[in-house]
Amino acid sequence: MCGIVGIVSQEVNGLHSTDLNLFKDMLVCDSIRGADSTGVFAVNKAGNAKFLKLSTHPFNLINSMEYKTWSDDAYIKGRAVIGHNRKATEGTINNQNTHPFAFGNIILVHNGSVSNYRSLLHNRDRTKLNIEVDSHAACVLLARNEPEKILKEMVGAFTFLWYDVLKKSLFFIRNEDRPLALARDDKKIYIASESNMLAWLLGRDNIKTSITNLKPNVLLQLELGDKIRWFHKEIELYKPKL
Repeated sequence: MCGIVGIVSQEVNGLHSTDLNLFKDMLVCDSIRGADSTGVFAVNKAGNAKFLKLSTHPFNLINSMEYKTWSDDAYIKGRAVIGHNRKATEGTINNQNTHPFAFGNIILVHNGSVSNYRSLLHNRDRTKLNIEVDSHAACVLLARNEPEKILKEMVGAFTFLWYDVLKKSLFFIRNEDRPLALARDDKKIYIASESNMLAWLLGRDNIKTSITNLKPNVLLQLELGDKIRWFHKEIELYKPKL
């Protein structure tokens, strides 16, 4: 089990210091879903992305000088910040296996497991790219294939959230085996794996908005232009034969 959190600004001025403080609280609280590793990425107003990750509890990442530099940059130029807390179910606990993963035009975080990734990505590619875990393989597969094609071939439980640098869009999808909650007001979009945790954090900061769960099998795209545009597409995902 892993956890995903995030904040997306719908304002022209982007993220504020209060958003970054809330994001730190989200990362710390989300460690109940996994404290083996912590990673973050930010998307700036130009559509470029910058990530940081460390194979440790979020307190250690947040208190690092690297995080301060990353956070300052997100505050000045940020449009979105996404975080991940890893509970290692396979692979070594190290920076290489910490989310987010980046390949080509994709930066990805993942909650769940893809059991058949070895059959979807050839051994020579896994060896060449030093891929040890399913989430890293999923990042490569999504960079090389259209989501509608490759997602239906993935067997397992998953919530994927990724940023496509070329399309300047965030993408979200989950199947029935993993959660993802969204809250939205006229200024921000808030994201978390734990809906109750998200409700508590938003209430603590007196942010009044309703929380919904992303529907399974629906690919959500947030195009991060001057004004965020939403696109929904229901797609076919793998279903085990009865």
